[in-house]
Amino acid sequence: MKKVIFSLLACCSISLSFAQNNLVEYQYWFDRNYANAISGVLSSNEFLADLPSTSLQPGEHEVHFRFKQSDGQWSSVTSQKFLRPIEMIAYQYWLDNDYADKNFVNFTTQDELNAYLMVNANSLTAGEHSFTFQAKQTNGTWSSPVRQKFIISNKVNIDRYEFWFDNDYANKTSVNLNASVAYFNFDTLIDAANLVGAHTIHYRTHQQEAEWSTVLSQKFVKQNKMLAYEYWFNDNYNTKISNSMIAISDFELSPLLDVSSAPLGSNTLFIRFKDEVGSWSQVLSNGFCRNEGDSAITIKVFLEGYYQGSGLMASVMQNQGVGSDPLLCDSIDVEMHQSNSPYAIVETQRAALKTDGTAKCYFSPAINGSYFLSVKHRNGIQTWSAIPIYKGNCPTFYDFTNTETKAFGDNLVEVENGVWAMYSGDINQDENIDLLDMSILDTDMSNFLFGYFASDINGDGNVDLLDSPITEANLNSFVFSAHP
Repeated sequence: MKKVIFSLLACCSISLSFAQNNLVEYQYWFDRNYANAISGVLSSNEFLADLPSTSLQPGEHEVHFRFKQSDGQWSSVTSQKFLRPIEMIAYQYWLDNDYADKNFVNFTTQDELNAYLMVNANSLTAGEHSFTFQAKQTNGTWSSPVRQKFIISNKVNIDRYEFWFDNDYANKTSVNLNASVAYFNFDTLIDAANLVGAHTIHYRTHQQEAEWSTVLSQKFVKQNKMLAYEYWFNDNYNTKISNSMIAISDFELSPLLDVSSAPLGSNTLFIRFKDEVGSWSQVLSNGFCRNEGDSAITIKVFLEGYYQGSGLMASVMQNQGVGSDPLLCDSIDVEMHQSNSPYAIVETQRAALKTDGTAKCYFSPAINGSYFLSVKHRNGIQTWSAIPIYKGNCPTFYDFTNTETKAFGDNLVEVENGVWAMYSGDINQDENIDLLDMSILDTDMSNFLFGYFASDINGDGNVDLLDSPITEANLNSFVFSAHP
């Protein structure tokens, strides 16, 4: 009997894998629901998990996850979009246009379906045919039909095959099969011990009718064994450390590398490997922090009223007559809050905000852990980080400008395509932009004020009609601060 095999996979869970040395904890959450983040302890240095998504509504979702190392530092957040499919309860299929002779099957599981359909094609003639599949959803509706074409060929009898490497047909290997077969999978384990580097394997099959098939070819690379490695820190190749080892194909650095010669703070490790023919691999690199280095938190944030375009803000301090540095925009207060309710303030630092949006905050070295960051400006809406940020013994960077989701509640305004900023116009700093702010602005305009005033929304040094549009727009949009 002729058989045609089809497969269908409907998956309602997510599989993630992550491997890293010294991992002790993991955390993940779906969409923007960080409040219900799920944490767990890792029992080994390898994390393989199926994250259950059955509680989510059908449609597109996003999972975010991060990992905690043994020194207490969290990795960067990694995100992945996925589709939660509509659950199906049955399916039907038919061949060619013969819908009247369709086959109907009920599903036996809701979470995952692996349906391998052995379709009886014995009655079909040689040539092209079609297989049509349709699934029934839990709401009773049927999906659109999915059609796949296939070909029924005349029966052949394969009795042997041969293969060779590169252009060396003279040294081909020929294999006779114990019994002729209609279909043949070339899954033979081939001895390539004498090969080094990139090569091509060619193979073909023979039919009893004395006809050879078309030659099929596949490129591959024969990996050489490693005999030694050397590593160095930063750009100091002259201080490299070299080690030899028994010839192996796979290598894992164990025990850990000696980093005592690296300076405190952030460093870059460079490493390369030498193979059995004396060739060195490409240089691999990875950043790391050694002990108690620079522990500052650098943030990047733009202010809506001061933003001029192309990633730069106005030199507001200079415009308002209280500074002479053209690269200085203004000052901001950055608060570090506990990650749990009531989100108490741990420490506050005033930082110089540069025109490129960067500000470096030097919190106490003794403070380590994950904290929310809130940014305050004299005419901006207080803005919080979307999630707690880890502060350890090495520098940390957090960018509020590259996506609205970096702020808690997505509380940012797009000032340029793909560029986000804090809302401007909260002159009285009550965490709302409303008529009270407009009243202050109107009064200051009437008094023709100029200089260092919060009501100078656009930072040009004058309080005038040019400061009104942003404030009025945010007032009409009912802009207010969002935080836990």
